[in-house]
Amino acid sequence: MLANHAEPELGIHLRSLVVLLPDPEPHTSIMGYVGGEHPTDWKVTDAPDKYIELLRKSIIGIEIDIDRLEGKFKMSQEMGKGDREGVASGFGKLQSHVAQQIGCIVKQRSDEKDQ
Repeated sequence: MLANHAEPELGIHLRSLVVLLPDPEPHTSIMGYVGGEHPTDWKVTDAPDKYIELLRKSIIGIEIDIDRLEGKFKMSQEMGKGDREGVASGFGKLQSHVAQQIGCIVKQRSDEKDQ
């Protein structure tokens, strides 16, 4: 994620090209895909051929070629000063190291906005 700390608002922009996949063959390779780090006990190829063919007819495949993805860092700085202070304080009171770090970031971003 790209961050622009000078901008107070959140913005995420995705620019891509979407292509319809007319050939049904690639669909078989994506049916049942859950990602490389999420193993599955079942594979599409375990199903009967008739079932796979039925699935294949119901799938419209697309390919998304991501050209650029941009985002901006946001930590409540779009809120009013009182709200920002409350958010920072609330996170600071939680019994979690991560929450306390978030509270510090919100406070820091709030202080930057007030300058």
